[in-house]
Amino acid sequence: ESASIRNELNRLLQLRSSTFSKNTPYDTSVTDSGIRRRRILNTSRNFMNLTPELADYLHDNALVKVQDAVNEFHRITPYWFVSRFDVSYDEGANASLYDYNAMFQAKALILKQPYEELVKYLDAPAVPVGDLFYIQNLISTIEVVPSGSPTPTPIPDSNDLTGEGYVDLQDIIRLIQYIFNPGGTTIAPGANPNIDGTGGVNLLDIIALISDVFS
Repeated sequence: ESASIRNELNRLLQLRSSTFSKNTPYDTSVTDSGIRRRRILNTSRNFMNLTPELADYLHDNALVKVQDAVNEFHRITPYWFVSRFDVSYDEGANASLYDYNAMFQAKALILKQPYEELVKYLDAPAVPVGDLFYIQNLISTIEVVPSGSPTPTPIPDSNDLTGEGYVDLQDIIRLIQYIFNPGGTTIAPGANPNIDGTGGVNLLDIIALISDVFS
């Protein structure tokens, strides 16, 4: 049974890469307005709900196609990275929320672009307290080590949330976990998750901690 499942997965992966196309399947000539309005997903449809495993396969088997698609979407939807951008297809008021996450993840996971490129498109979250798409893009960015980045060096103990003796990516991840699950996340003794020292613990503290790690 496991062999048949693996064979089916391999078949679907091969089909995904061989049929990959940047061109939309949603024909504007059809009479069904519901189908036409799916063109709001033109930019995001190829990369929605992207997983690292599928991204690696597309990198190895459809890299040129993906790069061509990303280049074209940069040209025809230049504000894809702006959360809740107020332009959309047909009678819509805002661009699809999927555009930002889908394109960003394609750049990060399939094209494996460097930190210096990804960070330029790390826009604000779509809602005040953050959202899944923003958190995914943030993590994808901080997981890429900036070129020329020095090895971790000790900084004030209060920012060392994991108790390792220095601040690095693991402390950023621990802070994200603490913000969204404060009752179930352990912080090292003496550490203070309120990194910026103002208000409560929120996304501003993540930004301050990222600044400490990569400064």
